[in-house]
Amino acid sequence: MNTDEIIQKSVSGAKWTVILSIVALPIGYVTNIILGRISPEALGIYGLLNIFILSVTTFILFGGGTVIIKYLPAIDKDEQVSFLASNLFIVFVIALFAIGLIYFYPHVLELIFGQEIPVDTLNYFIILIPIIILYSLFDYTLNGLMEIKTSVIIRKIPIFGFFIVFSILFILNKDFFREHLWTIIIGVFLFFYSILALLAFFLTIKKMRIRSSNKRNRFKFYLPQKFWGFALFVHLSTILVFAYDKVDQLFILRYFDIHELGLYYAALQTAMLIRFIPVLLGSVLLPSFSNLFASNEIGLIQKGYREVVRYNTLMVVPAALLCIFFSKQIMGLFGAEYVQNHLVLAVFGMFYAFIPMGGVNSSLVVAKGRTGIYLVNSIIQVGFQFILMLALISDYGILGLAIGRGAGVTLAQVGLILIVTKILNIGIEIPKSYKVGIITAVIASILYFYIPTQNIAVLTALFLGCLIFFLFFADYSKKDINFILKHLFARYRNKED
Repeated sequence: MNTDEIIQKSVSGAKWTVILSIVALPIGYVTNIILGRISPEALGIYGLLNIFILSVTTFILFGGGTVIIKYLPAIDKDEQVSFLASNLFIVFVIALFAIGLIYFYPHVLELIFGQEIPVDTLNYFIILIPIIILYSLFDYTLNGLMEIKTSVIIRKIPIFGFFIVFSILFILNKDFFREHLWTIIIGVFLFFYSILALLAFFLTIKKMRIRSSNKRNRFKFYLPQKFWGFALFVHLSTILVFAYDKVDQLFILRYFDIHELGLYYAALQTAMLIRFIPVLLGSVLLPSFSNLFASNEIGLIQKGYREVVRYNTLMVVPAALLCIFFSKQIMGLFGAEYVQNHLVLAVFGMFYAFIPMGGVNSSLVVAKGRTGIYLVNSIIQVGFQFILMLALISDYGILGLAIGRGAGVTLAQVGLILIVTKILNIGIEIPKSYKVGIITAVIASILYFYIPTQNIAVLTALFLGCLIFFLFFADYSKKDINFILKHLFARYRNKED
């Protein structure tokens, strides 16, 4: 594949990633609301299955997609099939151990998740393991083969599929849905991921043009040099991400139940909307920073850094303010029972205001090659988060878990800021807009927690006051809106897939 083809496929893939992510965002959130209105248990089961799937991709997929995406383009075409087959063999050896453990010792799932899994759904969990493995491996393979557009479409299909199925059941027969929660939800997961695993497999076969006449020569055990070291590092990093992202939910399952997980999951998924833009941008900034470092374009890195953080902050802070001041009204979308946990959302809103620099800083650190110190920062975050959650859960329940998660996120951001500004030595400073955003979020939190009112007019006035304060002192103008439009849409204008 020549350079022009790589650029064309990268641009097309980035465009489809942005478009489908933006479209899927409200669809996924509405799906959470639908399940929440069925019952907290329904949303809790949905959350547990997502934890289970992430457990499979974290602990069984050795090295995950990063290993495949890194090595596949660099491997000789004659060796690509052997590499994939060898990687698949390693993964299935690990999977056989996991499946055997669940089959012969079913209570292992109860030990892991802290909940008794219905006996009639146990086999579904076992079947789901190889399906998720195949789905993920072939999806990663398509990504590594620069079929980014196809890969992102496959990854977003479940979001739309779940929405359609759960909406139909919600409209036609809520009672039937409530009576068969486990069977319906896990059945829907099995259906979509099975179809997509087969689709990804056949698309991979088509792309790699595997012919029966030369299979014998292609299939041999082959792993590239330095595979084990890199895969182990990535695997450990992935486990840390899992620990950060899911430890609070595992605590809920162990100390409480599926019902409480559903109540917490509603607030968490709402708060995750705050970090949508930074996460999306972080996924596409790494190659840009890597190329700029290679060209020693430090000035462009500094300029791009300031603009992206400024843009991120403009998106994050208003969303955080909404979650703080209108937490009770937002949680009411899921049902009256969820309103009791509105403080969880308010806490998330306060802490998540710290994240506009997170994805940018992570990309800078990795692009600079300082993965070791990045890993240390992640370990400190997870350890701090775990200890704080454990200390707070007995007195504050799931609110304590929200505080622990939010404080862990904040600590990680502080660590990344110190690494970027003090260790990388590339002249990066904390932008004024970010500082003002943090001050605004702190002021908003103090106002919300110390002014005991749920009057919509008062809350709206407080929200608008904080928003105006933020926009004024952070020096935002119409120019920033033009920046958003330029960087999100202008680069794709007149581009063909």
